[in-house]
Amino acid sequence: MTAEKCQVIKEFNPEKYFTSNTHLKQMGSDRGSKDLEKYLPLNIGDIVAVIAKTENGSQGDDDWWAGALGERIGRFPAKYVLLIQEGDARKPSR
Repeated sequence: MTAEKCQVIKEFNPEKYFTSNTHLKQMGSDRGSKDLEKYLPLNIGDIVAVIAKTENGSQGDDDWWAGALGERIGRFPAKYVLLIQEGDARKPSR
């Protein structure tokens, strides 16, 4: 069985995300670098192999998926990607 894939449609930088998000700052802005390592940085156009989705498979504001990109494995916001069929990747717009 082939792993499901998704294409990144919005850049995700864990360090910027967690230090600029007001809601997360209130929860504790002193996240160490080891905490940030569990998140997968994404660039527009990247193709990520999906390892696990939220239980209902949704892509809402609070849904985080796990995936692999190159040698890295980590979590990312599901709303930053689109599920794709094999060979269906779009060219990133700039």
